[in-house]
Amino acid sequence: MRRTRWATALVSWLGLPLLTLLALPMPAGCGDIDAGSTPFPGTVLYVDPAGAYQFNLIEPPWIPVSTEGVTLFIVPPSNLSNVTDLSDAIYTLHVDAVGGTPEGSRDSEESGVFATATAPIASLQISEINGRTLSGATVYELSWEPSAGLFERDAFLAAPSSPTFRLQFGAQVPIAVDDMVAQMILSFEPL
Repeated sequence: MRRTRWATALVSWLGLPLLTLLALPMPAGCGDIDAGSTPFPGTVLYVDPAGAYQFNLIEPPWIPVSTEGVTLFIVPPSNLSNVTDLSDAIYTLHVDAVGGTPEGSRDSEESGVFATATAPIASLQISEINGRTLSGATVYELSWEPSAGLFERDAFLAAPSSPTFRLQFGAQVPIAVDDMVAQMILSFEPL
């Protein structure tokens, strides 16, 4: 599985901030939930602290966890006492800037998947999607199952004057056509 080091980091150092976030009382109305004024009702707008991007996410279950200047987004399992690393999370998301164009970055990632696959190439199911986000950014997606019970969906996108970003989703359920993930990708806007 071609994951960034953040996607495999131990949660033991994330555990305390995560449990603290979950223990805090949630306000009755998180974010703009007015279906008449937003294309993503029931979501909150997350703006990168460095001002590089923004997107809509359902919060909770998506919980942003920042450490060492990197923000990871996770959907923890219902039994938090079993979380030992991010592979226990139901969903994960890591956003980072990558070089090149969205299409070139996606093609490079696909070559890397084939080069490092442990399963026979014939059994490696790869799905590609091309399109645009609502902000007009070009997006190229790649989805595959790196191993039994683990699924990955990477979206590479850029606006005309922005760097290329990779949204690296991991999950314990198939996500190639997951509407929640698609909504997050469609709402992503490089700033």
